[in-house]
Amino acid sequence: MRKNFKLLKKDFGNRLKKIRKLKRLSQKELGTFLGYKNPRSDISNIENGRRYPSIEKLIYLSEKLLVSIDYLLLGKENFMIKDKNNNIDNNG
Repeated sequence: MRKNFKLLKKDFGNRLKKIRKLKRLSQKELGTFLGYKNPRSDISNIENGRRYPSIEKLIYLSEKLLVSIDYLLLGKENFMIKDKNNNIDNNG
């Protein structure tokens, strides 16, 4: 059964927050990188399930956090992260 959209946004936000903290980035740092006008509050709204990033920003998130879009959107356990040298670390 499909989850409702509100729950999907909350799940997305929880995953984003988890990865952001693992990467030791503040909400403001991540929001500034993505070009938000209100960096801290915009990331907070995403992490709390009040909004979703645009597709463009979702791609930037994936690149900045070195995590797959599938993991961010769907929470697939088998996700791959590339390090700065383009080596793959399979966290599944």
